[in-house]
Amino acid sequence: TKSGGCSSIKFLIEKMPLRWVMNHELVFITALMFVLLDLSNQVSSGTITQAQQLMQKLLLQCHTTLSDELKASLGSVQEKCFSAVARHLVKEVISPNENVRKQSHESLQFLSSITGLSVTQIMEPHKEILADMIPPRKHQLRHQPVSTQIALMDGNTFCTSLTPRLFSINLSIHE
Repeated sequence: TKSGGCSSIKFLIEKMPLRWVMNHELVFITALMFVLLDLSNQVSSGTITQAQQLMQKLLLQCHTTLSDELKASLGSVQEKCFSAVARHLVKEVISPNENVRKQSHESLQFLSSITGLSVTQIMEPHKEILADMIPPRKHQLRHQPVSTQIALMDGNTFCTSLTPRLFSINLSIHE
């Protein structure tokens, strides 16, 4: 059923007008992330690969620089969907599911390559989502499940390795 969902999304992306695809991009991204989440422990690598490729195709289609004539009619829609998708991807940077987390990292880097913005510039407006988690402040790692500990450390590494940095670690603060 998830493979069929991916096929349906692919059909819609290819056949529907760009405005419609942009208006539904967040729904598609959320559905594709669910496929990655739900199939991560199963032998469904073909569907996982299909979802990953489809997400990249969707990001490329919706966030490629528009021509001047399209920018006049779709510019505001593109900005709105870019902000919503970036927010969703930032939230998934610390997902306990490894497939979702890695896809979020890769998607942010892909968005960076097609928009010309740095990953930090893409994430900056949504930084507050991660503020308490990276670096860990309110939630001590030892009180979290192992999958969440790994997710927080992986997200921390991702955010602190960006150039320019999104967050920096202040060693003088006892946490």
